[in-house]
Amino acid sequence: MDKTDIVLKPCPFCGGEAVYDKYQSCDGYMNEGYTHRVHCKMCSAVIQDFSEQKVKNWWNNRFEQPNDPLTTEEVKQMNCEPVWINNFEDSTSCWAILGTSTKDGIVLHDIYCSDDFNDYGSWELYNVTWNCYKHKPEESN
Repeated sequence: MDKTDIVLKPCPFCGGEAVYDKYQSCDGYMNEGYTHRVHCKMCSAVIQDFSEQKVKNWWNNRFEQPNDPLTTEEVKQMNCEPVWINNFEDSTSCWAILGTSTKDGIVLHDIYCSDDFNDYGSWELYNVTWNCYKHKPEESN
């Protein structure tokens, strides 16, 4: 594969389609040539440079944050935030909004699993039958 035949990843902000283009440019300092850019068709995120390879590599560069299960202390401090609830007992894992935390557990608003369903997660069962993630874990093969 040629250095410039790099396949562009979707937009890191919205997941939209990335488009490469170049246009004639002059930076005013005798550097006449082309400006290369990659932009998103949906949200208009853009990156540009005088090098096609650089701009494509920069666009595709992603910082992957670790996605370890949250600790009980982290969950207790995340009132009203969305989390991925991982249910070990069956396949009802889904997004939920964390509610009020008590000494025994936490209210889970499972509005994404079923309409306005409120559940309760026991701290005693955390990491035994359920846990939470900031991002949905990738499916394991």
